[in-house]
Amino acid sequence: MTRDDVFGTLVDEVLATNADAAQGLTEDKTLTDLGLDSFEVVEIVVGLEDAFDIDILEDDFESLTLGQITDRLLAKINSDEPALLSELSDD
Repeated sequence: MTRDDVFGTLVDEVLATNADAAQGLTEDKTLTDLGLDSFEVVEIVVGLEDAFDIDILEDDFESLTLGQITDRLLAKINSDEPALLSELSDD
């Protein structure tokens, strides 16, 4: 799976949850920047878990950019580790 595939799936989940978020949908935006509320973020997380067959802890999900989310999802998809997105860090 490529990074573009993962980003495309993320964008699809965002748009399926809130079509108004299409305006300004770029990798440097956070879900909060796109006007999504916490309920919509949970919907996106569930959709991504289903799409990629992984578990995601969404503790800081709203504050990550779409690019960061994409990179973390891709790393987790390609990992043999337990699938907990929040364990990955840019630090």
